[in-house]
Amino acid sequence: MLKRLPAVVVLTVVLAGFGAAAGAAEKPQALCPPRLPDDGIHQVKPDPQLPAEIKAFFGNWHGRWVGPNVEPYHGVPTILVVEEIASPEKVMVVLGWGECPECKSMASCQRFHAKITRLEGKQVLYFGFPEGKTYSFALEGDHLIGTDGAGRVEMQRLGAAL
Repeated sequence: MLKRLPAVVVLTVVLAGFGAAAGAAEKPQALCPPRLPDDGIHQVKPDPQLPAEIKAFFGNWHGRWVGPNVEPYHGVPTILVVEEIASPEKVMVVLGWGECPECKSMASCQRFHAKITRLEGKQVLYFGFPEGKTYSFALEGDHLIGTDGAGRVEMQRLGAAL
């Protein structure tokens, strides 16, 4: 069943978790946290009959996106919300990123149609813009490792896994 939460509630919960999850070793930053879509988040639990390795992507993830010559604590704060996994070929995600003056990045978010496929022995979640940047994320233990070809992010789950 589709569960729709008000954007303000979701944003408060996600940002509270994002702030609480920031490591004590990180230096304080004046970075804006990622924003979420104006229509909120629409998470739908995956079908129990889907393989566990597919369902493992479902949930909320956070980390700092870093590129060449960017220190991890200066990376762009990023969230990935896997909203729905109807099948490996039909996945909905929201990618949100915060402001990073050093990286010339403005806070924004985007909802994408995604897919999960096996690549080099791992399940990989991928999505992107037509004729543009493609994002891919692979599970490694309890982390989600993402890349866009230039930068990299190591994400941790916000909240409990299914």
